[in-house]
Amino acid sequence: MNGTDYPGAGPPPPGVIPNFDNPESIGYRLIIVASVFPVVTGVFLGLRLYTAAFILRRWHIDDYLIIVAFMLAVGDSITKSILTNYGAGVHIWDVPKPMYREFGKIGTIAGSFFYHSSTLFAKFSILSFYLRFSSANRAFRMVTYFVMLVAFGYTTPMALSFLFQCRPMALAWDERLLGTGSCVDIQFMCYITGIMNATTDFIILLLPIWLLQPLTIPLARKVGVTLILMTGGFVCLISALRTANVTNNNTDTDYTYTFVPNLVWFLVELYFGILCACLPCLKPFTKRYFPGFSIFSDSLESRMSTSINVVSARARNITTSLGFSAGASNHLQGREQDGPGHLRSRPSHSSIFSAGTEKGSSACVERGSSSEGSSTCKDFRVVAGKASGSTLREGGGGASLSEKADV
Repeated sequence: MNGTDYPGAGPPPPGVIPNFDNPESIGYRLIIVASVFPVVTGVFLGLRLYTAAFILRRWHIDDYLIIVAFMLAVGDSITKSILTNYGAGVHIWDVPKPMYREFGKIGTIAGSFFYHSSTLFAKFSILSFYLRFSSANRAFRMVTYFVMLVAFGYTTPMALSFLFQCRPMALAWDERLLGTGSCVDIQFMCYITGIMNATTDFIILLLPIWLLQPLTIPLARKVGVTLILMTGGFVCLISALRTANVTNNNTDTDYTYTFVPNLVWFLVELYFGILCACLPCLKPFTKRYFPGFSIFSDSLESRMSTSINVVSARARNITTSLGFSAGASNHLQGREQDGPGHLRSRPSHSSIFSAGTEKGSSACVERGSSSEGSSTCKDFRVVAGKASGSTLREGGGGASLSEKADV
């Protein structure tokens, strides 16, 4: 009996007796992941939405995008769970041909659509989150929009691949139509898509370094804030592992059985990406309810705020050696005299991760005098904003700086 005449989706190995009634199955692994990961990720998503609604009291486009990504991911979980009823996790020779056709149909249409669409919206959410803090950095915004365009360009065709994969369409899952049409090399497309996913995730991982590099905040805090933002791109590691795993298993003929680990990796990548997209938005939540759990506690931030800014110090040394006046030196540091006893600070995003409560810290600002060259210290207060953004105020009622975004 050859593979064509065999009632199962594939012939058994020599000496193996097919079992249609109670076949061996590892489909439970897929069901566990498809059930547990939505719950865990949903908790973090719920905390993010709570933070937006009740702490920051402002919703942003990235919040809506991540909700769509999560809903699509849940759809993918349901799809993959349904696949276990049509042979996923069972050896291919134990899967009847009609059941295998349904397996292929569901996976080709619903599986591709939900997975790739969820991936796209998760990337859009992370990149939109970055755009909140880059209104003054045109180059950064252009690169971010370009990454969005690239992600849309390769993800959308894969999400809708069932429309053009084969002609006729049913040839993708119905072996009875062999010889009546043609199909594109979908395996090659999946491989390229996996590489593109890992590449764009790696770019997303590095973008916060560029975004925060110009900020004149203490180095230790800058590193901490950068790491928080970079969590959105850590999914690139999962993407790379998933791509390698799928490539290694694509040549196995026992497809319904050996592809289950690949389906698990797809779900892990989806939910890990959504979870990582939520983590940077939870800083206000932890600052309010678990202040000691924050990467930088208030006491540590207060101590770091008194550290010397290396860039500003070098600028002062250069201006002094060139014989510039103290007023010019202050101008180069981005601070201008604003009347007696007041300094106006240049824009900074140093308080973008402040919670919705008022906090104060002290900083020493060197202020030269053309006649005496003395320096004085003033107190600064960082007042975390409400819906309109946080404000940096100088003690004594000086100028204020309204931030352009809240986290």
